[in-house]
Amino acid sequence: MTETAKKVMIVEDDASMRELLVMVFKDAGYAVAEAASGRLGLDRVREDTPDVIVTDLAMPDLGGFEFLRTLQQGETARIPVVILTAKRMPPAAIKEMQHEPNVKAYLVKPLQHTKLLAEVQRVLQGR
Repeated sequence: MTETAKKVMIVEDDASMRELLVMVFKDAGYAVAEAASGRLGLDRVREDTPDVIVTDLAMPDLGGFEFLRTLQQGETARIPVVILTAKRMPPAAIKEMQHEPNVKAYLVKPLQHTKLLAEVQRVLQGR
């Protein structure tokens, strides 16, 4: 990483998965912010804009599509998003989601941390 670490916002309602992701990104040299829900994630993104958001789709308080569409309003519209979910979606739904302007990658859990880090790096370089 560079002298100024890129900031990753992790939005994940599963506490153990969120803690693991925080550790993975911190160990890789990223600055990390986290939120346990979609609504909290939106609040934190607005307070301290990250360079990239890694988010789950299935969250109890705010659905993944609603979270993405809310991000597309105002200053948060430019923030790239990496979807990381255990939920397998039908190909048509994945295609629709990938047409969302800020979705840059869609990954299915479980996956190797190196693949996640590589995707986030690719997304950040494409900014």
